Amino acid sequence: MGCHNYIKNGAHLVTCAQDIFDVLEPETTRKEKKVGQIKFESKLEESLFLSLDAYGMALETLSEKLQEPASKVLSALTMLELRGLVKRDGDKFAKL
Repeated sequence: MGCHNYIKNGAHLVTCAQDIFDVLEPETTRKEKKVGQIKFESKLEESLFLSLDAYGMALETLSEKLQEPASKVLSALTMLELRGLVKRDGDKFAKL
């Protein structure tokens, strides 16, 4: 009965990060951001995004290409993934 009350009061089911973004950000705003200028949180995020393509690149390759530690690159990639700008496909990251 407790879970049903949460849902009755507006709770949402979450199966992935995008579910949270869908609830927090209206769809019209999300579309405007993708069409408009992308604002990056750091120079590394921007460099990563510009280095990626739709086919994807391995973390190690990106780390070598940008001459940054893999841990730092992975952190930036995770933030880009949460923002819906890149996707992970196995051991590769690709631009959306």
